[in-house]
Amino acid sequence: MEKALHILNGDDTLNGFNDSGLDGDVIVWREVLSEGPVTKTIDGEFWTMRAKWISETFKVTPEYYFERQVDKLAQFNCPHEEINLWFEFDLHCQVNMLAAMQLIEQQVDLSQKAIYLISPDSYPGIDDFR
Repeated sequence: MEKALHILNGDDTLNGFNDSGLDGDVIVWREVLSEGPVTKTIDGEFWTMRAKWISETFKVTPEYYFERQVDKLAQFNCPHEEINLWFEFDLHCQVNMLAAMQLIEQQVDLSQKAIYLISPDSYPGIDDFR
């Protein structure tokens, strides 16, 4: 049986996910697409543009960006029975989720896939988490 693919929005989500005991491959979406330049299409030029902006804004090298974000997206091309999108309701998460969905649509054969959105609607100590 093919594994599940879990797409997590950021490293904070990874910490809790690792404690869950859920099986499958994991992509941590390490982008902040709600800031900086974007284009309608996500392709090689898009990632180069983002690498330039990220490296200038956050003082990391473009190579670091590609290694931590872009190179990990190759997992979309691996066979998975289901894809789970772990994104919350805020603008940052929603913009990143839209980009992840575009990549799924571009790269994944969706004919036999189940895609789920996992969005917690509550969190201890936070009123109206959504």
